[in-house]
Formats: sequence, structure tokens, C-alpha cells
Amino acid sequence: MAPSRNAGPTDLILFKKWMATTQWILLQTQRFPQNFRHTLSQRLDSLALAILEDLTTAA
Repeated sequence: MAPSRNAGPTDLILFKKWMATTQWILLQTQRFPQNFRHTLSQRLDSLALAILEDLTTAA
């Protein structure tokens, strides 16, 4: 098993940038028309949150 290491400041850059992107996506999809809100926006939101979860798990 590989030795664990502490996360340094450079390790968090990707997480911080994706967190900002996820927040932007969530705000934008709230403004979608009603007929797209439950299909396209839900898929976009779920995908963005899944990527965020993967980044958190990988760290």
C-alpha cells in the first residue's frame, strides 16, 4: 500500500475550480425554461455533482 501524504495547496486547485464551476452550473440550470428544467438541467446538475463527488473521493 502506498504511503499517504497530506494534501498540499496545489492539490486543492482542481477541487476549488470544479466547485466554482459546479456552483455556476447549478445557478444557470435554475434559469432554464420549465420544460427543460426536469430533464436537461437535472442531468447537468447530476453530472456536475458526480464529478465533484469523484474528486472528493480521489483526494
